[in-house]
Amino acid sequence: MDPLCRLCLKSMHEWAPCSKARFHREAVITSHLGHSHLVNVIDFGQAESGEPYLVMEYLEGAPGAT
Repeated sequence: MDPLCRLCLKSMHEWAPCSKARFHREAVITSHLGHSHLVNVIDFGQAESGEPYLVMEYLEGAPGAT
């Protein structure tokens, strides 16, 4: 990874137990994928507060579909 790469942090502030498990599965699966059409997941874990998080590469451009 480029040492000057900008990163993006995705976290969950409120969650139900099932959504926390889904977030973790997303983190594990996406961290193993590598494709030019996907954002790279650099790291994931749980903050001291208990919030799960993903660290991803930051991509410039318009937001995706909502």
